[in-house]
Amino acid sequence: MANAASNLAGRMMGDATDNLAATPEVSNPDKRPEWADPSGEKMKALAWFGKNDVRMVETWKPAIVDPQDVIIKVTGSTICGSDLHLYHGSIIQMQKGDILGYSVLSWLT
Repeated sequence: MANAASNLAGRMMGDATDNLAATPEVSNPDKRPEWADPSGEKMKALAWFGKNDVRMVETWKPAIVDPQDVIIKVTGSTICGSDLHLYHGSIIQMQKGDILGYSVLSWLT
């Protein structure tokens, strides 16, 4: 029922994402220097290195790439079912070094 209501609301309001084209695959500033903050600051992150292989790594602090981007300071984190698919290697688009995490408690900076 909630899904049907959401779809109806979306049809009535239009697609709000038309103007929000985002840069795809911005998952690791180590891969492309323009994704890293020009300050050169580093941060800790959880990165995927293969099936059942995730590690805490030090990587570049990310930069604002698109106008709708925000940088958050993570204060707590957890995992969900989607993370388990990544961990077990079910998502073939994953590349070694991709940074994981979106289920977080955070501060906007």
